[in-house]
Amino acid sequence: MAARASSTAAGSKAEFLKQRASQWGLRMSIENTYLSWTRNGVIATVAGCAMIQYKVSAEHLNRMPVSGFGCLLLGCSFWCLGPINYMWSYWVVREQLAMLWTDWAWVWFCGVGPPSLWLGSVYSFVHGAPPFVKRAMLDMDDREMLPNALRSSPSRRYRDDDDQELLLNKLRSRSVLRMPNLANTTWHWAHDGTNVNAKLALHKGGTVGWCSITSLAEAIPSKAEDGSWDQDAEDPSVLNLKVQGFMHRWRLEERGRVAVLEEPMRSPPSRMFLKVANVSRSSV
Repeated sequence: MAARASSTAAGSKAEFLKQRASQWGLRMSIENTYLSWTRNGVIATVAGCAMIQYKVSAEHLNRMPVSGFGCLLLGCSFWCLGPINYMWSYWVVREQLAMLWTDWAWVWFCGVGPPSLWLGSVYSFVHGAPPFVKRAMLDMDDREMLPNALRSSPSRRYRDDDDQELLLNKLRSRSVLRMPNLANTTWHWAHDGTNVNAKLALHKGGTVGWCSITSLAEAIPSKAEDGSWDQDAEDPSVLNLKVQGFMHRWRLEERGRVAVLEEPMRSPPSRMFLKVANVSRSSV
């Protein structure tokens, strides 16, 4: 009797394995279909991010361009519909595939993990990293195992004196690159780094014209305030600006098309966006 039971169990296991092997092609078909969904989602997301970066850089938009937002929505649809189709397909053929609990664990991991990672990444790209993520990254900033690219402070990416000197040399070499001549240029000031609320004109001779702004298209001169400006002689990427009696130190980025406030420090830092399209380039 024991031998017969053992033989029956062995036969049942062999039949079970044979059934799973015969349906392996079906399982691979479901996996490949899900891969196509996710691949299309990644392509649409990358296209959307590229459009956003290009529009913001080329046209100095202070909002997300419609084209880029549309591609992000397309990527979102792929990332939402793909996992639903993936898990539903497994549910429909669960008996044919003789699904075990380990199989279901794998299905749930693949159906929930990658979409969650994508959602968190896109959210951070659009809205910025959540505060708890920023705090966690700052707390881990001094840990040796943290990749250099994830460190918050560039100076902490270099551990010895030679590497720090290399960093300083790189920064100096960047600062002496040819920067735009800012005389007779117009800038949009975003106090919070995003929403424009003032317009400045940097006049030849070091004077500044300032007025409040109600929209990107129209500036209504209100009590125009005069100030002064100059570029640092040793570091042309530094713009010193005095407006309404307050000194501001700006760092020119993106080849002089964007200025980021360094002093006084703000969080998030204020930004200025160059309005004039044609700017002469010369060393200052």
